[in-house]
Amino acid sequence: MVNRLLFFCLIPFFALFSSENDFQKFLDEHYYTLKKILRFERMFGTGFINSGGLEATKELLSLLELKPNQTVLDVGCGIGGTAFYISKNYSASVKGIDLSKNMIGIAFQRASILNIDKVSFDIGDISKIDYPENSFDVIFCRDTIRHVRDKDSLLKKFNSWLKPKGKLLIADYCCDTNEKSEHFKNYIAKRNYYLLDPKSSLQVIENAQFQNICVKDKTDDFVKLLIKEKNELEQNKKSFIDEFSKEDYMEIKNGWEAKIARCQAGEQKWVIFTAEK
Repeated sequence: MVNRLLFFCLIPFFALFSSENDFQKFLDEHYYTLKKILRFERMFGTGFINSGGLEATKELLSLLELKPNQTVLDVGCGIGGTAFYISKNYSASVKGIDLSKNMIGIAFQRASILNIDKVSFDIGDISKIDYPENSFDVIFCRDTIRHVRDKDSLLKKFNSWLKPKGKLLIADYCCDTNEKSEHFKNYIAKRNYYLLDPKSSLQVIENAQFQNICVKDKTDDFVKLLIKEKNELEQNKKSFIDEFSKEDYMEIKNGWEAKIARCQAGEQKWVIFTAEK
């Protein structure tokens, strides 16, 4: 019921945000419409719009050894599931940032409903916004850096925002070093992705003066997760169509099949990078 109410009550809330850029409009009008956000949440669980939902989030957070009362920046926070989980389970203060007005609108609503007081949200372009130096103990960045063209500048900002010995986690798509197929070129162009291969991504992190960098190619695990999600979608076809539509069902199903095929072909990868200031 909360999701349904949010779908209809958030429109006036967006009047609080008066400025938009072209990419923000692209996200909110095409990829992260309210309906599409709720479709993803239907697949991944309450609060999450990323594959794996809560379980994948727990696995990623386990790599950071979070401690009570730390300050965390959640880059690409979506509708707030990760930020809420960190605050509740690690007693941390979390700042979430996302470019999508639709996502942040839901995150604000959820924070109010859940009465969470150690989480705050900013709406903005992470490549343009700035925070004071030495502000955060941890920066958690999932499925966001793919949208950033100038990754060198962003990683240098991440380093400056972290406190000494602060930790960084980036989990996102990469590509391989081979010539891209026309299908893959069209896919990344349509999504406004700027993908690097893992080695080039590592170089960007090194250039930003990070230390103790670890790279884990988790593409095989990601494919297993995608297959599991596709199978669950197919098993719950009727209820999904009843909640949304047959067109929504087919769009998700076809999208997952295409993503699986790209990963199995080696063109698209899912890689986790951890590092320390």
